[in-house]
Order: sequence, then C-alpha cells, then structure tokens
Amino acid sequence: MKIRGMQLLAAALALLLVFSLADAQEKVIQSKVREEALSRLVQVDVSVLKPGSKTYASVPGLTFDQFEVRLDGKLLTPEQQQQVIFEPICDLVPGQGEASSPGPTAGTPSQERPVLVVVDFNYVDSRGRNQVAKMLDELADHAATSHAKYKIYGITRQVRHLTDDFTSDAGEIHAAAELIRNTLHRGAMIRSFHGAPPDPSAGLDSGDSEDIPSDSSESFADLLKDSPFSQLGSGNSSFFAEMVFSDIWGDAHSDYLPSASLAALESILRAHASIRGRKAVLLFSSEAFRYSRKDRLEMEVKGLAELGRQGFTIWTIDVEGVSRKNSGASELLSMLAQDSGGDSIRNTNNLMRAFKGAEEQLSCYYLFSLPMVSSATQTKQHDLTVKLDTTKHKELWGYRVLAPTKLTLLDEHSKLRNQRVSALLSPEDYDNPQVSSVIGYPIAVGAKFVLPVQVRVPLKDLTWLPAGKASRARVLVDAVVERDTGRGSETICRTSTDDLGILEINLPRPPAPGSNVGLTIEIPCTLKRDGLLTVRGVVTDIETGESGAGRSSVLIRQKGLDEWSALELGLQASSGRDYVWTRQMKSAVRDRKRQAWRAVTQEQPAFVEDRSALRYVLCGPERSAARDEIVHVVIRDDGEGDASISEIVPSTGLKLPASEETGSFCSPAMVTLPEFSCEAGSYAFAVLRKGADQQLALDAFLDPQAPLPDGVLGLKRFEIRP
Repeated sequence: MKIRGMQLLAAALALLLVFSLADAQEKVIQSKVREEALSRLVQVDVSVLKPGSKTYASVPGLTFDQFEVRLDGKLLTPEQQQQVIFEPICDLVPGQGEASSPGPTAGTPSQERPVLVVVDFNYVDSRGRNQVAKMLDELADHAATSHAKYKIYGITRQVRHLTDDFTSDAGEIHAAAELIRNTLHRGAMIRSFHGAPPDPSAGLDSGDSEDIPSDSSESFADLLKDSPFSQLGSGNSSFFAEMVFSDIWGDAHSDYLPSASLAALESILRAHASIRGRKAVLLFSSEAFRYSRKDRLEMEVKGLAELGRQGFTIWTIDVEGVSRKNSGASELLSMLAQDSGGDSIRNTNNLMRAFKGAEEQLSCYYLFSLPMVSSATQTKQHDLTVKLDTTKHKELWGYRVLAPTKLTLLDEHSKLRNQRVSALLSPEDYDNPQVSSVIGYPIAVGAKFVLPVQVRVPLKDLTWLPAGKASRARVLVDAVVERDTGRGSETICRTSTDDLGILEINLPRPPAPGSNVGLTIEIPCTLKRDGLLTVRGVVTDIETGESGAGRSSVLIRQKGLDEWSALELGLQASSGRDYVWTRQMKSAVRDRKRQAWRAVTQEQPAFVEDRSALRYVLCGPERSAARDEIVHVVIRDDGEGDASISEIVPSTGLKLPASEETGSFCSPAMVTLPEFSCEAGSYAFAVLRKGADQQLALDAFLDPQAPLPDGVLGLKRFEIRP
C-alpha cells in the first residue's frame, strides 16, 4: 500500500514537532511548570437514556444525589462531593419549566450547542461531496431555528475553514456548501486562480454519475501549463489550489493511510477543547477510511479517544462512493463513534439524521466538574464510573448511563506540545498572540532562488515581565515550509525550537497597547522546484502557554505568458522599529535597515512614518523590457467623491530580481514609497501598461465594482493612518 500525500505531510510534521529534551527545551519547561501537584476541576459530560429510548437526548430533571460517582473504584468522599459542580444542561422541557438542578453547586442551562462539521476530502469522492453539499444546503434552512451553531472544515493535505467560526447563518452555511460543490468543477477553480469569485451557477444538478467530472489532477494541471501560477493568500483560493494539485481530484483514493486525516481531526478537536461542556463532531468520510491491522487501528485512535473523554462526541458518516468494491463498514469509523459516545451512520441517503442526532445529544445532558489532582510533570490516567444509584432510586432501574470510563490528566509539557502541534495543523484556530506567516515569490541569489519566508508576532501581544530595570518577553517558534508535489508533500525547510531555543526580547519598557512593533523571524529557504508551497508558523508565549499561528501559500511558476500581467497585488509596510531574528543571530536586533516587512491589513494598518511597498507578481514576455513597459502611479482619494494622481513612481523605482534568463517570465516585483511621503488618507497603487490613459486608473479607483479597463493591469487600495 502506498503512503502518499497527507501521510507524508503528517510524517514531516511529526519530525518537526517531536519535542526533544535539549537544554533549551528543558529550561522552557522548568520555567513553565511547578513541580508540586496541581488541583483542578475536570469536566465530565453524562447522558441518561430511558430503556428503549429512540432519542439521543438525555432524560431531564435528574439531581446529583441520584448519581453515584467512583474514581479508581472508590466512591467520592463527602468532601469531594461537596466540591463537585453539577449542572443540568437541558433545553426547556414543555410542561416542566426548567430542568431541576439541585446538585451541590447548580449551574444554569448552557445555550451554546457547538457542532464541528469535518468533510474529509481524502475519502469523500465526487458523488459524496455533492451529497454533503446538498445536505448542508438543507441544514442552512434548518439552522436558524436550531439551538446549535456549526463550524465547518475541509481536510485536504491541510485543515481548511469553510466557515470563519461557529454560525447558524443560512448564508454562511450555503457558502460552505458552494465551496464543497466547487471542488467538483474545473471552471470554478480556474476562476479562483485569477481572483474571480466562484460562479454561483456552478454545481451538480443531480447525483447521477454522468454529471460528475472524470478529469484527473494530471489532466487538469495540463490545462494550466500555458498559464502563470499566481501567488495565493490564505483564503479559499489556496484551498482550491490544493484540490487541483491533489490526487483526490474528482475521485478520492482508497489507498491512502488515514493517519494524516486522523491527525488533522485531532488538531481540530484540540483547538476547541477549552469550550465548556459537550461538543459534537460530524466526520464525513467513507468505508475506505480504515486500517488493515488491528494494533495499528488502536494505536492511531488513542489521541482521539482521550479527546472524546473531554466532552467530544464523534459522529461518523459514511457517505458511500469511494470504495464500493469493499464490503462492510469501516471499523475505524465505528471505533471513533463508539469510543466517544457518538454514532456511526452508513447506508442511508438521509445524512440529516446525523445533524438531528447530534443536536438531540447536545440538547440535554449533565455536566460534572470533578476535583482532581494532577502532576505538573507526569501524565496521569484514572478510571471513572458514573452510574445511577438504583439502590435509593429504584424507579431508575434499566436506565442507561453514557459517560467516559477513563480520565487522562496531561502534564503541562504534554499539553503545550499538543497545543503547538494542533496550531501548526490548524493555524486559523489559534490567534493569541496574533501571528502572521508570509511566503513570497522567490528571489534570485546568485544561481539559487530563495523564498522570502517570515513569521511575525506583534510585541504588544506578548506577556512582559520585569527583568531588572528592563522588561522581558520569551517565546518559542516553530515553522515549516512544504511543497505539494501533486502526488505527495515534501518539507522544503523548517525552523524549530531546537534551532532557535528560547527567543528572549528585552526592552526598556513594555510596548504600548497601540504599538505596531513586532518580532520577525526570518527562515532561510531555498527553492528547487516550482509548485504549491505553504508556510505555517506557530509562536508560543512562554509565560502564558498560549500559542498563535498563521499560514500562507504561494503557487509558483517562473515562466510567464507573452502578455503583461500583474497578479496578487499586496501592500506591505516596514516601520524600522521591528526586531528581526534569524538562526545566525544570538539575539533579536532592531530593523534599522527596514528589511522586515509586514502585510498591511485592517488590524495592522500602514502609518505615515512607515515605508510602504506594493508587492506583486509581474509576468511578461521579457524581463529586460519591464521598466520601459510598466508604469506605476499612486492615486489619492480627496474625500469628496473624487480622486487624483498623487505620485508617478519613476521607472527606476520598480525592483525586479536580477536574472540571466531571457524570454517569458514571472517574477516578484516591488515598488516602494518612502516614509512620510504620504499624508494620512485613502490611496491606491495602480499598475498600467505604458501609454495607457491614467484617467482609466482614476475611473477604476472610483468604481470598485467595475472590471479593470484595458491598460490597467492591477489596482490595490490601502489606507495610511496618522
């Protein structure tokens, strides 16, 4: 059996993220944890079902004294019982009012019903994706009246958000369905490469096999041989790009090993483990999601089984289609569902059954917060027994109790390690501190091409503690750059805590809350081949143990077309006040040469004192003619519904990496505005062909909805703050 694609990615990440016991690592752990035992409350969610019940909702109205709880075979002592927090989490029951909650410490019913929806594109083929998309469209119309909120993910070689967060908004769920549907259509993907929105009419009208495209990833890639690959951001375009270059195009493959999908699923669960109470997970996969060896199966689901004891119930849905030749259900899917208290659904066209069952399961249950003693340095496991006290309450004979049978209390080192693994696999789920990871088009350095890769964290987001007369912050940094080969994934370069140790920053005083100063970690990375490249970076604040992560992708082809084009325009800024760190440096140094650039966003705007730059990918017939053929102007909004040309950038202002190659090309291009050259206000960079009427650029600036006129290759709006 071949091990390809996602499992190679998982192997690379595993190598990256094995936390060694090097001196630097030991110092981090010793500064993070205490050696003594730690007292904590551990949450346990419990359901109670009537005999023969056909609902997944628990029986409401039970009280704490109707339960019997044992830890490691021993009943809780009276002192322990007094410390238990008992909360009935139930919707209002018609005719009964609120569910009673007479436990030692009663809580209020929770209104949040979180449901994580995970579509595994590695095992769901074209027909199955169409089924899932239709089901999500049906769910969208139902969600507004439901107590549940949904967060939808797609798994390719990476974890991708199909909704930004938990939502019950019909429009957002319909949009997620459309994203899934568009993975079936080459037209939607081609438009995504060039920044155009997906065609709303794209999609399958029926589940008939003749409507499902049969193109392979290779034939689709052939269609793009004459097109320049553009730089991609971290949005849906890179999601589509992964689908193009993956061997799961159209039809999923049954000869994958599920290890990488399991790792991705585990990272999603870990990212939401802090949500109190029960969480439902719906995994859409197929019967091909399996291991042939029993011992391998039990080993791979160990992490997910532990998470299942932390309030997750996993529902596995076999949407059928990729492995019709195989007989029988996937034991892996069945085990995931059974171990977590969920259900395994297959051989049905009613996929909504999973959503309705998960909602029922979340609508009523009991939350126990138990006093536990954990170790700062050792992971501990405990046996747990929760049952009804039928000696005192004979009326409860025959009722079934669903509760975890084991509790795992991770030590601080393991918790930190698991968090950082999860952050690298699913960066968008970790935003404290705010981390941006940037990968740009390659720059020629002698005979080599070097990728500009940076991981940046704002200093104001870190925890600053007194260090003598100064202030100090400390972080850990991991980053990995991977290339999608079309049939697999390879690690291009990586930087880990083993390389950098603890990054320590000392300042005379902590940064002000509004400060824009950041720490930029540069990663040396040599490019050998074109393709889809992705950087993911994670920064952990040692003092809080919190991690932030970021990711970006670039799809590189260094040969262009015979026509001039400007792709993926982006604005960056350099303050000169950032601190820069590379592997060669003993400590971070001030960026006095303004070599550290940050992407300009709403959260990280450009300021008057910043040096601003337009960065984009310029493609054309001949590199040496670029400065003669391309014109750059800066447009300013006068604030009264009109605009004017603020500045024409001299041709010498266009920076292109030197190259001895001739003929068509694609290359990173950069145009810079000096600091203090623009007052505060609204601006735009425009890229034009020589001889084009500059009034056309003004017209395009004033009408953002209109397509760019002939002669205007690109337009990028930006704000400059005082």
